[in-house]
Amino acid sequence: MTKSADFEQHLEVACAEVAAVIVGLNSADPTPETVANLVAGTRLLQRHAVGLLVGLGNKAKAHEDSGVGPPAEVVLKDKNSVSDATVQSDRARVRAVNRFPLLGEAVAKGEVIPENLDILARITSRMTPAEIDVLAEQDIKLASAASRLGVDSFRKRVQRYRDKIRKDHGQTAEEMARAETYASVSASRDNQTFRIGGVFDPLQGTAVRSALISEYRRLCDDLGSGHGLTPDNISAQALHDLIVRGAAVEPTADNNQPGVVLHVITDGQTLASGPHENSIMETVDGIPLSPGTLGQLACDCVLERIDSLPDGDVNASRKSRTATASQRAALRALYGCCPISGAPWSQIEIHHVHFSSHGGETELSNLVPISRRWHHLIHDKGWTLEMASDRRLTLYRPEPATFRPQAETRLVSGASGGHLHKTIAPPVPVLYQREADHTLAA
Repeated sequence: MTKSADFEQHLEVACAEVAAVIVGLNSADPTPETVANLVAGTRLLQRHAVGLLVGLGNKAKAHEDSGVGPPAEVVLKDKNSVSDATVQSDRARVRAVNRFPLLGEAVAKGEVIPENLDILARITSRMTPAEIDVLAEQDIKLASAASRLGVDSFRKRVQRYRDKIRKDHGQTAEEMARAETYASVSASRDNQTFRIGGVFDPLQGTAVRSALISEYRRLCDDLGSGHGLTPDNISAQALHDLIVRGAAVEPTADNNQPGVVLHVITDGQTLASGPHENSIMETVDGIPLSPGTLGQLACDCVLERIDSLPDGDVNASRKSRTATASQRAALRALYGCCPISGAPWSQIEIHHVHFSSHGGETELSNLVPISRRWHHLIHDKGWTLEMASDRRLTLYRPEPATFRPQAETRLVSGASGGHLHKTIAPPVPVLYQREADHTLAA
């Protein structure tokens, strides 16, 4: 029986030989025929590497299931040297070869194009178990096709098999289109952004597209001119608003607060006095956050203090930074909309004038309701909002204003060193804005 050390030694020798080829290639002048042969050999090496990873993934899963090893996902992650997307792709390949044994044998021999294995994994991930069982009857044909067909041809071949299975089961074209629907949200490889993708049937797609166009146009009207956003930026915001507003908990016409929960990790010093050399500002998924984004989130959050000791003991306490229901009701009584832009309460977030992340208290005298767009501009783009004791607001822009002859555009420095954009009179309570003889109640 081959020992574990022998496996490792064989792999080390193989890697060393590949490295020697690379070094030699850089210092040589191979002929065109040699380059072509080396490309073919390298492609074969890639296929063998995929077969090896699939086999190792299977072994790791067996160790996990028997309790003698860590989760297969941790093993494939290889001490965080690869992204979550790569690990998910590896695991999908393992599932595919387990469903199609003959195809798996071809993969182990290095005969299958890796992209074709990925195609089969993606298509079967959106098929029912019963449909996969029928498709598995074509295992020998799929193994042959995956070895000799190009990517596009193999995709069409598998799709034809799938569509025939569904048609034989009496599905109409509309039902088959619905069976192909999916939506996904995944972090990018560098963990800096998220990607949203999906496929919708004609009815769903038309509804989603119409809703997105409507939200896009509404945002354009609210933003006006000079916002500095691209159409793609506005489309992304429109999609975000539609999804988050749709996740609202008991939404009302006046106050549509989202029910989406976002967990963020930061350290006490950053939260109290701002970023420092060793600041921690990231989501629990490891997505880094900017100081501005952290400040914006801190305006309306539940703060949970977690103390961890060297021996691993962890203690958690809790303090709310979210404006209370009574405070929200009081602000709603004062402001019928965003005092800066006039945006409705469905787009409102509660802002701490003296930033919560800098020690600002969640007291009514420090709170003002503003739109999500202005909340972002203040925390991320350098705009400054000041509030007097009578709730008169003064808004400063971060960059020098373009000269205009009108008196109201004179440059006036604020506490932040910005330049006066506009002042906003104290709010007139909603009760007195309407012809009503009853007391406004919340």
